[in-house]
Amino acid sequence: MPKKRKILVAGSGGREAVLAWKFAQDPNNQVFCAPGNAGIWYAECVPIGVMDFPGLIGFAKEQRIDLIVVGPEGPLCAGLGDCARQAGLLTLGPSKMAAQAEGSKDGSRIFSIGTISLQHHLLFLMVTIMQGRSTI
Repeated sequence: MPKKRKILVAGSGGREAVLAWKFAQDPNNQVFCAPGNAGIWYAECVPIGVMDFPGLIGFAKEQRIDLIVVGPEGPLCAGLGDCARQAGLLTLGPSKMAAQAEGSKDGSRIFSIGTISLQHHLLFLMVTIMQGRSTI
């Protein structure tokens, strides 16, 4: 009998529920969700909060987790992905810097605008919105 892959999904929302559900469909996976919620019956929910980085990393090492999947923006922006990778754990989730850039309006504006001035960017958005309203 092959060894089951152990997957830890960090979070308790709908995104994490769907990720855990999809991983649980493979009989070769053993899925944990931290902290999970009452609706995630197809995974083993463990009472560790998503912002408890030492608790999550300790659990992952103790259980020999093969993959950590981080769903919520909060722990990603706080650096859970970086902490897990520094601990030698395979982790699906961006770095703290990348998560903050994506999660921040100012950060995403810098990436989306580039060298375009803010005034031109706002004008483009207004024209696009007006065109969208006229087609509805």
